[in-house]
Amino acid sequence: MSRELDTIEKFNVCRNCNDVYSNFAVTGHYNVPITKELLSQGLKTLIEEFPVFQNAVKRFGGDDIKDGYGNYRMVKLEEILFDTVATISNKPFDESQLEEINKIKCESDANKPTWRVILFTNNYLTFLCDHSLFDGESGRNFHIEMCRIFNTLSNVKFVNKLYSFNDSEIALPSTKKYNIYQYSYWDVVKFLFWDNLPNRLKEFYNQTFIEYYPNIYQYPRFVSFHKKTEKTNFKTIKIDGQQMTELTNILKFNNVSMTAFLNVYLNYCLQNTVLAKHSSQLLSTVSAIPMSGRRYYPQSDDLKFRYMVTAANLYSEPITKMETNWFPIMKSINSQLQKEIKSQERFRAFGLLELVNVYDFMKPKDQAKVESLFEISNLGFSKIQSEKWQVDDLLFSQTTGVSSPFVFSVSSTVNGANIVLGYLDEYKDYPIDQFIEFFNDHLDVFISSNALPH
Repeated sequence: MSRELDTIEKFNVCRNCNDVYSNFAVTGHYNVPITKELLSQGLKTLIEEFPVFQNAVKRFGGDDIKDGYGNYRMVKLEEILFDTVATISNKPFDESQLEEINKIKCESDANKPTWRVILFTNNYLTFLCDHSLFDGESGRNFHIEMCRIFNTLSNVKFVNKLYSFNDSEIALPSTKKYNIYQYSYWDVVKFLFWDNLPNRLKEFYNQTFIEYYPNIYQYPRFVSFHKKTEKTNFKTIKIDGQQMTELTNILKFNNVSMTAFLNVYLNYCLQNTVLAKHSSQLLSTVSAIPMSGRRYYPQSDDLKFRYMVTAANLYSEPITKMETNWFPIMKSINSQLQKEIKSQERFRAFGLLELVNVYDFMKPKDQAKVESLFEISNLGFSKIQSEKWQVDDLLFSQTTGVSSPFVFSVSSTVNGANIVLGYLDEYKDYPIDQFIEFFNDHLDVFISSNALPH
């Protein structure tokens, strides 16, 4: 049983096959000990309940480049063994493991699933995968479902065979029926018109219609040139529960989101540390904000485990001082993001990849020119609990790939927020530790200076 890949799947398989992207991972700490036996039964149940975990990507002859990865298909696996997808680590999970996790690649055409799990000695469980089928929200949903499943199991024995092919099973799942990436002829016309518009006219349009759009003649835009296969390094930033509560209350009172706050605050922190080394001149920046397409289909349980994202770009002048009233800027960012969500234009623009050969579009062997300084990928607040079972710490990490040299992956639980910074190896000699120290110190200042009256 097999089906052809859709355009977005081809794009992600192309990234995988050319080492542009290895994986993303969502790691959770469980408050009840997980044994190898329990994990095996839990995975077996998960695979039975959600057929998407039974899938793999397989190559069927042809020429990858000429065929634009249309020679790969999504297939049902004959079987899945515990030893193939699960690792019982003899180490505890900590920040140093993020880089080791990121080295693991779920290869296409390997007759194996596109996902893996790792159980660490301190009861952290990692779910990692490529983007051919899953996105970050899928990783969080993995822990939601495993927490529920673990709560139903008792007196379990180890099982190595987690799945065997059954002809009667439902067809291979696909997101095509949701048409989220389906473009119109008008989208094609708009794209071609904008793509061929002189840059000075684009800048004039943006400065006229986008609030707080930077003057790039006064503040040149940050641009990065790097190899598309460059290594990702990782650091973690922890916002504790009390800080997170105070910060959330301040943001709610001012009607701004956490993502909007981070977009401004990270600009401020990077301008005062990393960018100060990068350039003697103040630079305007672009940030990428991934958006989930699940919001358009709130009743569809079928989308728990899918790739349903695209990204919006936000433009900003350099923010170097905290004395500035940031809230109007944050509200403008909120407004821009809501406009992007309502229009769905970014999803349709991503779908235009159908008109080109994805390899020719990606040019994985060429150097990347990236204008986006950073990406904020925010999973939001997660309350993951099923009776006595609870995930009380959650970390989201991912390859930087070609999106931005700095990727901030954010996840929150009742115990606070984790921000995992992934950054390209090219920037390893930049003042990253100074950036983190600056972030922590000035967050306290922001919270205290904007504290709400009791």
